[in-house]
Amino acid sequence: MKAKQRAAVAGIIMALANDGRIRNVYSYELATHISLSGTAENNHVNIYDYSRSCYITGNSNNGKQYSLYDYGPSCHISLTVNGKTATGYDYGSGYHFSCSVSNRSASIYDYETGQH
Repeated sequence: MKAKQRAAVAGIIMALANDGRIRNVYSYELATHISLSGTAENNHVNIYDYSRSCYITGNSNNGKQYSLYDYGPSCHISLTVNGKTATGYDYGSGYHFSCSVSNRSASIYDYETGQH
């Protein structure tokens, strides 16, 4: 998963773990803010990523397992959210990722890069 995509996914997970509101995300990896807008709610995700000029959208039948589509690299992302933690699979890279949220911070581990 590319760094900007990883930041956007972290933003979605933070919104789902908190109040559903998408906010800008600061990427320590890129040392910059990633501007996002939209909503991530119990059954639907619809965000726009200004840094990549694309949408990430998707749905959930149970509020925990999401099937997302990232229009930047044109790939699917599966996401399972359990409270303040999440796991997922990026079909574009072919690798899993995991994320933990603490208030307004998220740490996402990408198995492709082996880094947070």
